[in-house]
Amino acid sequence: MNNPLDWGVNLTVMKPHLDSVRVMDYSEQNGDPAAMDGKRRWLTQIRQQLGDGFPVVSAIGVRLKATPELIREGVQIAVQCGMDGVTLGHYDGATFEMLRAVRDGLKDAKVLN
Repeated sequence: MNNPLDWGVNLTVMKPHLDSVRVMDYSEQNGDPAAMDGKRRWLTQIRQQLGDGFPVVSAIGVRLKATPELIREGVQIAVQCGMDGVTLGHYDGATFEMLRAVRDGLKDAKVLN
């Protein structure tokens, strides 16, 4: 649910009871570059609601119709939106090419050498 408030989930109120949040947006796996703007909006919204000091990680979709370009973009968006890390969603169906794209995205974002 990419707008938690629509579902009655108020992260600001829940924050004292949480130790971290994983944003499960798998836009990459749809194969549609236009979907990445929604990922950016959602990550930005969550970061604003929880503040800079609260641990938030972004999921990256690495299977189905994902492309290396979209995976690298998803990693870049996560870094730009101030995420504390990335996780891989549904990595059981990922090819090595998609997994390498995660590494390459982290290098492009200057998170890895």
